Amino acid sequence: MEMTVRLHPLEFTQRHLPFVCALTGEPAAWYRRVHADRPPHPAVYLLLLLGPLGWLILLFAVTRSDGTAVEIPISQYVYDQIAERRRRFRWLTAAMIAEVVVLIATAGSPLWPALWIIFVPVIAMGFWVGMVKDHRIRLTLDGVGLVTIHTFHPNFVAAIERWRQSAPAPTPRP
Repeated sequence: MEMTVRLHPLEFTQRHLPFVCALTGEPAAWYRRVHADRPPHPAVYLLLLLGPLGWLILLFAVTRSDGTAVEIPISQYVYDQIAERRRRFRWLTAAMIAEVVVLIATAGSPLWPALWIIFVPVIAMGFWVGMVKDHRIRLTLDGVGLVTIHTFHPNFVAAIERWRQSAPAPTPRP
């Protein structure tokens, strides 16, 4: 079941969210800045037809943000998982670069078509993995300016409700 919390921008810009891990419900150890997603226009996915160059352009088009970010509290366990995922992604990036170098170096050889058949799907998979964010923490913007935080632990949702009741309503800065 997906838990959601809707926040007005003044709520998360004037104060920190409660120090309860949003994913595990345990006491938090860190704050992690998460940017709100802006979905791309559906026509952007036609770039898939352009091959590797289109995939690279698609990678940047899909991962855009309008600058809205929220500092989400996370536990040490979640922080370690994020660090491990980043380490794996660095290795994947290095492997993808090596594959491109091999493809370029073997251009014109009799092995080139076979390498192309093997390496292009692997490179495509690398771009796909690179595009996939940590979807356990996801923010979306709605049409009225509210930020919706998706997939959170019930303890975090309860802490947000207590946090809202304990403080005065946010006021715009002049």
